Amino acid sequence: MRELTALRDEWYCFSRETVGEARAGTRATVHRDRLRELRRVLDRTRARAQVLRREGMAKVMVIRSQAAALEGEARQAVVHRAASVMASFQARAARLDDVADSIVLPRAKRQMPKASGEGKADG
Repeated sequence: MRELTALRDEWYCFSRETVGEARAGTRATVHRDRLRELRRVLDRTRARAQVLRREGMAKVMVIRSQAAALEGEARQAVVHRAASVMASFQARAARLDDVADSIVLPRAKRQMPKASGEGKADG
């Protein structure tokens, strides 16, 4: 999460600079590289959130299968523990999703073909 925050902060610094403050070519290259890196980190962050959810479900299934062999208060305690474990994993995954969702990246600019005179009105 620290890596994501650092890249986001760096991205915002780059986005606030004007072209006159840095050499345009170098700045554009660094900007593009950092944006690519930030996108990769965002993808990894979202993937980690999904892994946490799956891991939480797997742990809950194991705990519940253990609870099936128990009775009474012992069973209730284990079932309660399963719910607590799931909530913990869900909360961690939600925090990762929130961080990833809070970062707004610009959309990739599409290269538009230069006008060649097509579509001009005759006359």
